[in-house]
Amino acid sequence: MKALQSLISLALVVGCLFLVSTTQSCVTPEAAKEVLLFPPAQLAWPAVNADYQRGLDDGFSEGDLTSAARSSLRAQAVAMKAALQNKNPDELRGVPWTTTMRPWVDRGIEDQLGDGDIGPTAAGLLTEQADQFTATIVSLQGSN
Repeated sequence: MKALQSLISLALVVGCLFLVSTTQSCVTPEAAKEVLLFPPAQLAWPAVNADYQRGLDDGFSEGDLTSAARSSLRAQAVAMKAALQNKNPDELRGVPWTTTMRPWVDRGIEDQLGDGDIGPTAAGLLTEQADQFTATIVSLQGSN
């Protein structure tokens, strides 16, 4: 009986070692980066999106955006959310984060600060969060 238990234990150990070795050899650096970076981006997106939406609303109310332009930019937020939920770097590459969307996040933060909704410390923290989100998105968009 002891011999059988030892044989089963040995088989389990060898099986686990085989699984670990084949899994490690099949993971590309890009896949590992995606596994590590998508979850924090998913967690940060609701707060970053709130700043983005605030910036769009301010742009519209100040006359810097038409209703159609605001709707188009809101569609980009839907695309970002979908790409993050799907953990799909190809979808993410289609979202113009740094060129089109990020400036509206900054505008949203500035609007909150200007309206007295937040203070300078909170604005700094929101900006830092947006900076980290941007770095993550840029890294993920560069994945192949």
